[in-house]
Amino acid sequence: MDKKESKYFQTASKMEEALISLLNIKDFEYITVKDICLKAKVNRSTFYLHYTDIYNMLEEIETELLNEIETVINTHPIGPNKNNF
Repeated sequence: MDKKESKYFQTASKMEEALISLLNIKDFEYITVKDICLKAKVNRSTFYLHYTDIYNMLEEIETELLNEIETVINTHPIGPNKNNF
């Protein structure tokens, strides 16, 4: 089973999308676990199966994004150690 096909990761993605959506309408410090759960349509206990708190969730999102950026940079034809002028 692929990581992106797993129900566990699909649920985490729904919650991450909910947080990003909420960030469009309110500041991070005003977003609650309840807000995220309502938006993602998951139980509060599900949130805590994935994250210890909202800050942990944000840290995981940041790490995932940085890893994706690094992958793009390293696989791009004009990546580090490649000179295509």
